[in-house]
Amino acid sequence: MEAYVDRYGPGRLWVIGVGAAVLLIALAAAVFPGPVYRDIIWQYYWGPVVADAQNYACIAWDGGAQNACSADTTGPEASPGYTWQSYAGYIPILIVMLLGILIGCAQAVLSMVASGALDGVITNVQANPWDSVAGVHLIREAGGTVTDIHGDPWRHDSTGIVASNGLIHDEVLAATRAIDGL
Repeated sequence: MEAYVDRYGPGRLWVIGVGAAVLLIALAAAVFPGPVYRDIIWQYYWGPVVADAQNYACIAWDGGAQNACSADTTGPEASPGYTWQSYAGYIPILIVMLLGILIGCAQAVLSMVASGALDGVITNVQANPWDSVAGVHLIREAGGTVTDIHGDPWRHDSTGIVASNGLIHDEVLAATRAIDGL
């Protein structure tokens, strides 16, 4: 294992591992849509989100249609909020994301800025494009701002990344300049 870490780097291995897990789940949902998608993903993860968005106390997978629960609906039911099953899924996801941050995976950190979990991040080194381009795109699509350490629009070959929710970008850029003495 050490040889792989030395050869590819921990960040790249993290991205490969997470990508493989997502691919495996997507493949399982495609091959076994009832047991995987309907009975696990929809019932414990997506169904509660839909129920909350529709202001339903309960939502049913009614033969593929998502309807408010009633005596006539069939299939799995979901209510807004978290269940022990959703916690059992979200906690490992959080741990994997934190591991990505600890090993220096830019995608993990940038996705947290895009989601609003972090207000801003900085690095003064050139990130690998495979580990930064998608995260930068997510931040920009979410309304955030991404520049290089000089305040110019970030490119795949820029030195450093200064990324923020957009509201505090000037402060994050000033902190970057103070650190680097720019």
